Amino acid sequence: MRSYRYLISLFILQFFCIGIICGNGVWANEADIQLQDAKTHYINGDFNDSFTEINEYLALYPTNASAWNLNGLILMSNGTYSSAEVSFLKALNSTPQDARILYNLGLVTFRRGNLSEADMYFNQSLLLDPVFPDTYFYQGLVQYGLAHYDKAVNLLQTVTTLRPEDPAAWFNLGMAYEKTRQYDRAVMAYDSAIEKDPSYSKPWFFKGRIYSSFGNASMALTSFDKYVQLEPTDDVGWFWYSQSLKRTDHVNESIDALNKAISLNPTNQEYQRYLDVYSGKYTNTVAEYLFAAPSSSFLMTFFGLLIVLGLVAIIRK
Repeated sequence: MRSYRYLISLFILQFFCIGIICGNGVWANEADIQLQDAKTHYINGDFNDSFTEINEYLALYPTNASAWNLNGLILMSNGTYSSAEVSFLKALNSTPQDARILYNLGLVTFRRGNLSEADMYFNQSLLLDPVFPDTYFYQGLVQYGLAHYDKAVNLLQTVTTLRPEDPAAWFNLGMAYEKTRQYDRAVMAYDSAIEKDPSYSKPWFFKGRIYSSFGNASMALTSFDKYVQLEPTDDVGWFWYSQSLKRTDHVNESIDALNKAISLNPTNQEYQRYLDVYSGKYTNTVAEYLFAAPSSSFLMTFFGLLIVLGLVAIIRK
């Protein structure tokens, strides 16, 4: 009789234990679904829903590296870089040999302007995954920002090998070539960027600038003409276009281009001074010489704009 009761008790206990195991399994499965839902929301650009899902998940699983990594990606997408960096560091603490987490740390520190830290993280990521093109790309931008232009050239050359159809890689390689005074290669790189994406405006501008600096007015004119077609609201582009028109004896067209630059940026007094020269208000050689050389304030403004154009390249087209 006792044996019979014992068997019944064991039978009931077995079902009870199975219920616990199955219950935990269902709960774990639901958690996995929640994590996947958060990833899906992120991929679809639903950052708010993704953020809600992932924080609910992290409340239950606070050491999950994948969840912290996703949380960091969401925060980085919203421009909350400092909090994103904290999330990536928590992810890295759980899985210190994850190349993608190290890449994300490099990216967020790069966007925060911490180039030395970004350099460290990208290098560590490349040691673990030496074939991920994006790491080479951003590491190239880091080296460019650190004025290590030869290194930038080597890294960006690798990107164009791994991903030859990437116009942004070719454009940034062209910029690095310019810094190493390899102007012929820079033009070829810009041409490659244009070939991959004819609507990509920046290579046209930088190519025109090279031609202009070497006195090739006709090629500069072609480049700036294309640039203002693609960027009709850029006053700096219209100014350079007017310069090329003037140098190729298209005086009336150069005046029209300068007027366009003035209409887009009426506060720039240098444009008006150039217009006075081009329209014949100042005709003597001395006056034309003085106005043909941009003032220091204009140069500072212009080169500031060039730096902005260069930095915009880090936000991939």
